[in-house]
Amino acid sequence: MDRKRGFIYLGIIFGSLAILWIAVFLPALGDKKVADSFADPLFNHTLMEGSEIIQKEADRSKTDGGKMTAAYLLLCSDADEDTLYTFYNDIDYPPAQEGDTVTLHVRALDSSSLDALSQSGLDVEGKNYWFVYLLSQP
Repeated sequence: MDRKRGFIYLGIIFGSLAILWIAVFLPALGDKKVADSFADPLFNHTLMEGSEIIQKEADRSKTDGGKMTAAYLLLCSDADEDTLYTFYNDIDYPPAQEGDTVTLHVRALDSSSLDALSQSGLDVEGKNYWFVYLLSQP
């Protein structure tokens, strides 16, 4: 009888842990899926000749106004800001969530980002590095 009760308690503990896991991690998995879907058009965009993707990432985070979804490319490119913006602005990027506004941005890396890139060993002296990123937000 005590052994049967032990299995029942063990089942209750594992069931509770499963429910807790679902409550905590399932929304995060859903957010990751939304972010990845939002990022697909940017990530699958043709690469400008002479450019190289160093890193790409998509994320979804909560803000005061709702959820913001971002996707960015870290590029090494000799092109200037306007040329990159025009190149990547050739398609309409769908919002991550209905009713959101999508904006495209191109920015040169700031000094702290360049330092981090240098410390990681991914930079090459004399090359230009850019963030090309999309935001989808209310």
